[in-house]
Amino acid sequence: MMELFIDEPTLQEVVSAAHFSDQFKANITSPFLKTDCEMLCLGTLFPELGAELGPTSLIVEVKTLASPIIRLFEKRAFVFLNASVEIFDLNILKKNSTNRVENDIIDNNVDITNPVLLDPVISIEVSGEAELFLIIENRKLEGKLRLRNTKAIVLESKLSDMSQKVSICPEGIKFLCKFLK
Repeated sequence: MMELFIDEPTLQEVVSAAHFSDQFKANITSPFLKTDCEMLCLGTLFPELGAELGPTSLIVEVKTLASPIIRLFEKRAFVFLNASVEIFDLNILKKNSTNRVENDIIDNNVDITNPVLLDPVISIEVSGEAELFLIIENRKLEGKLRLRNTKAIVLESKLSDMSQKVSICPEGIKFLCKFLK
């Protein structure tokens, strides 16, 4: 058995280095992120989305805006996070990009000689804290995350008249997360 002790300043330096090197950046693609489909997709939940954007797929980019702050406690940790969530129209990305965009656009290489300015359909800033529980049992690391005091602000939206018909409860969020995987 091995025990590992990490103090808060060391952990915070590692997290800061990861933030500044764009390691906390993820792109999400999924069949669910379509505006037009036969079964269940985002366009089914929000028909206005399909009417406004037409048949397309969406790509969600999530990245930290500031280095996360981690506070360690016994058997748990608090993570204070400030992140942006931007949703892009795949059709517009294909038109504006010199590179072909396939299913995943995970590529941190930046070509400064030929910049592509990406214009999101929706831009949201999320800030708040999460309580993180990590347990190692039978050689498996299990983690649980509980969001606390979290808020989201829509910074920019190209969509008008989006309905508020769908209210998402915690059970709905769990369903959507499983469906996106």
